[in-house]
Amino acid sequence: MFFYRYIMNYNQSNILVTVTGPSLTGKTTFARLIEPFGYEEIVSTTTRPPREGEVHGKHYHFVTTDEFNSILQKNLMIEKVQVGNNLYGISKPAFDNVIAKGKNAIAVVEPDGAQQVAKYCQENNINLHQIFLNNTQELILSRFLERFKNDNLAKIDTYTSRLLDIVNKEPKQWIEPAYNGSHYYSQVFDTFTKENQFDVLNEVLKSLDKKINKIKKCKM
Repeated sequence: MFFYRYIMNYNQSNILVTVTGPSLTGKTTFARLIEPFGYEEIVSTTTRPPREGEVHGKHYHFVTTDEFNSILQKNLMIEKVQVGNNLYGISKPAFDNVIAKGKNAIAVVEPDGAQQVAKYCQENNINLHQIFLNNTQELILSRFLERFKNDNLAKIDTYTSRLLDIVNKEPKQWIEPAYNGSHYYSQVFDTFTKENQFDVLNEVLKSLDKKINKIKKCKM
């Protein structure tokens, strides 16, 4: 697969990329695909228990609800959302840790979180690029059932709640705003699958390259 040549100067190009979309569209997969091009995913903080194979500090910072609220009270959260009974958020120290390494940052967030990140970036003069990944509901539901089948810690009530969100909430509150423009994204992709994932990555890299070159020119 030919990749668009992506050139960046870490010292001059600080940009945060958010990846948003309905459940199980491959957002984490995309974050891993773009990492070799100078990006590092921000490790989010959550109150949910780890799934089998997840490692604290690598997949998430797993904390108690009291610990999460303490971070909030100290004004150290860039964004936070609640999914069911669990809290998720990106902390300022986690973001700063990526930038301190001389890398650009990427974060997987829900639409509410993406808007919070956009507000934070605007207030702090941080360059931002927001991506929305979508897929057919048939594919999403297929992946959902596969995850449920392979989750040894699966709870029926938790998965039922998530299924209702996938079918009812996400199409109206997440997908429609991405397409009608009421929630702005730099790029919107209709599908993200094994067959086209590198094409999507290539398009994102092209767009980022243009944005970063523009940033560099403004600094000259």
